[in-house]
Amino acid sequence: MSTSPPIPANIAEIAAPLLLGDVWNWMLYGVLIVQLYVYTYNFLGDKKLLKLLVYAVFFLETLQTALSGADLYYWFVSGFGNMDHLANPYASAFDVPIIESLFH
Repeated sequence: MSTSPPIPANIAEIAAPLLLGDVWNWMLYGVLIVQLYVYTYNFLGDKKLLKLLVYAVFFLETLQTALSGADLYYWFVSGFGNMDHLANPYASAFDVPIIESLFH
């Protein structure tokens, strides 16, 4: 059985950006939900193409947030104490290049 590398003394510097980045992402996702709610009830007369665009962006952001949550679970729950898990990009290898390239 393979053993994981020992946990380094500077683990907070390694793990904190991952955790705080996901928490920030979830907070902004909450803002997006409020914006979608406001849009849905205040702009009923918008063209169908614009509505489709708004809901498509919301769907992609929902997908990205879910994949980000899967990364967080992989790194900090199923891989708790395992430095190999923390070094593996897991789902972010997919969601960062694909989804971010659609918006930049």
